[in-house]
Amino acid sequence: MSKEDVTRRHGIGEPKGRQYATFIAHDWKHDTVRECSCDPKLLGNYFVKSDLPYEISPVFFRSEVLQTYKADTDKYQLHDRSITCRHAWHLETYDVNEAGQIHTYLKYLSYLPYEEQMYWKSFNEAPKGPISRRAFKTDFEGKWDHEYDPLQSLRRVLLELHESQVSWWTLRGSNLLEKVHYPVTKAADEWAKELHALDKLVVEGFVTGDLRARVTNFGRSVDSRWKSLKLLEEVLRGLGSDEDQVREIVGPLRNLNSLRSKISGHASGKEAERIKAEVLKKHKTYPSHFRNLCTQCDRAIHILRTLLGSVR
Repeated sequence: MSKEDVTRRHGIGEPKGRQYATFIAHDWKHDTVRECSCDPKLLGNYFVKSDLPYEISPVFFRSEVLQTYKADTDKYQLHDRSITCRHAWHLETYDVNEAGQIHTYLKYLSYLPYEEQMYWKSFNEAPKGPISRRAFKTDFEGKWDHEYDPLQSLRRVLLELHESQVSWWTLRGSNLLEKVHYPVTKAADEWAKELHALDKLVVEGFVTGDLRARVTNFGRSVDSRWKSLKLLEEVLRGLGSDEDQVREIVGPLRNLNSLRSKISGHASGKEAERIKAEVLKKHKTYPSHFRNLCTQCDRAIHILRTLLGSVR
């Protein structure tokens, strides 16, 4: 948190005439949905008796509000629950509810520059459902959220592999872990972009030279044209894995790599359209498919860590 953030939040040196936007918010105190200012002077809390709406009244937005931040990872850091614009501002918390809406609270919107408030206001809409279960648990019940999150789990195990310097996988770029996010809109382009980022993080991290050496050490023949996933299959066979286990582990990784090639690389082709239709038929939405794929990849990497972690 910057010095400017601290002084602003405590009302120290706040410039006169600072502007605050109004938002359609769920005014919990009065059990109504209405336009509320995010001006701290016009907000109340649980500790001071007043008729003002709570500063933690939730505000809801169309999911497209995140697109600007996801599109410029050099300028913005988009975390699972917060957003930072380098050297400028920080949104402390947000989440996604089951209706696919992004939500935060009036209090935190007031910390944003007025221009940024107006950007968020352009996506503001009435709630289509309550805040997420995770947000309710952490923000109101004061509990840790221990619910399994496949992308968080996948990031965590890959970071552990990187830090332990295993020979068979490496982090190809220091910021790749930060560049993969769940798609939140219904747009196929966003889904394709996140597939591309996930493949760069996971599949491109396999070290072909190490896998080739392992296959050779098992006395198995190696085709010079084989890439990492084919080599990984041969390594698993050399370790005694049956074909079902090989498919269970490598299948999701192959699926991810294939989707990146066919969707991200050739999004206008007939095959891409067929794949999109199949995905939507099975998973209903692109975000649901992406979460499912992250779950499978996370499981695969955890198994690989067990099978390959001690093999040098």
